[in-house]
Amino acid sequence: MKQVGKLFSIPLFIHWSALAFPAFALWHSFAIHGSYALCWECFTFSLLLFAALLLVVLIHELGHALAGRYVGIPTDRIVINGLGGAAYLQHLGEKPRETILIAISGPMTNIVIGLLLYFYLEWSNGFTFFSGYHGELFGLAFWERLLYLLFYYNLVLILFNLLPGLPLDGGWVLEGFLRYFMPSHWATIVAARLGQFLGAALFVLGAWLVDWIFPLFAIFIFLYATRQLVRAKLHRHLNRHTIASLMHGDFSLVEEEAPVLGVLEQAGQAPARYFMIPNQEGQLGTMLSGGQLMEIYQESKEEEAFFEAVSNVQSYAIHESTPLSVAWDYIRHKQAQAFAVLRDNEVAGVLEAEAVRQLVPQKPGPSLFH
Repeated sequence: MKQVGKLFSIPLFIHWSALAFPAFALWHSFAIHGSYALCWECFTFSLLLFAALLLVVLIHELGHALAGRYVGIPTDRIVINGLGGAAYLQHLGEKPRETILIAISGPMTNIVIGLLLYFYLEWSNGFTFFSGYHGELFGLAFWERLLYLLFYYNLVLILFNLLPGLPLDGGWVLEGFLRYFMPSHWATIVAARLGQFLGAALFVLGAWLVDWIFPLFAIFIFLYATRQLVRAKLHRHLNRHTIASLMHGDFSLVEEEAPVLGVLEQAGQAPARYFMIPNQEGQLGTMLSGGQLMEIYQESKEEEAFFEAVSNVQSYAIHESTPLSVAWDYIRHKQAQAFAVLRDNEVAGVLEAEAVRQLVPQKPGPSLFH
């Protein structure tokens, strides 16, 4: 997998499996020509068609990513692969409407693209040109046929993505809707089970039609639905416990004017204790264990470098009423090692990642939109 740039400050990656598209274009050109002889005009046509489809997929994933940004959920990356693409959001949205908005934004971009293509083809009488694949390379009929097929495949993408099963967009819309009526983990379990059913049904359909495309997508859907099912069951298991039951009180609040050497002396005596260091506004800025403080001090040659290194450490705070599954997602996706636990806007304790890991029986799959 290689990063090829950024779009709206979101890293864009191309997976090696995306090489399947030019290979499929070559196969498609043989199918168009109706013989085993290579038709270069048909190959050019197929290559342009699949390039246009990749652009449609990219716009689709950008729809998810920008909707996530709108509700305050960053996207780590967008990946284009042999099965299309995926936008990897940092989480799925704490509120059902956020999940629904992010999920539906992808297909909405396809609907807009479809309407633009439809009105253009109607205006140019493009629908009457689809009588075959042959035509001059840069003639009107060539481009009309290209746009017609792009319109057709885009419509297929819309209908396919809106099927109500994870990890398809329709599955996430269903999951968000169900969260209005049941706990989030149960909503995910229902949508994931439907995803497994859809995957199995597509596999059977592909076998019946003797078409290898259907089983390929079927396996993908079934596996990711299964991973989301495992993740939901893990969340259900974690949420039987509370943050308050796992946190400990071995921490010290560092005063704003506290001498550095005094804090370091305490850190050396209690390497497991956590120290809450305020920022310039007097609020909780950084939380470090005594051992981490001593390690940074030993690596810093000057006091200024020490303060800069301490201030750059990413720290996390979480309210004691927050579901434990939220903390687990931060541990997995952000590599958080500890949280300052808040109660009435004051630090009440420390939740360490290791305490949560001891409750985890297995590793769940990632959170992503397709």
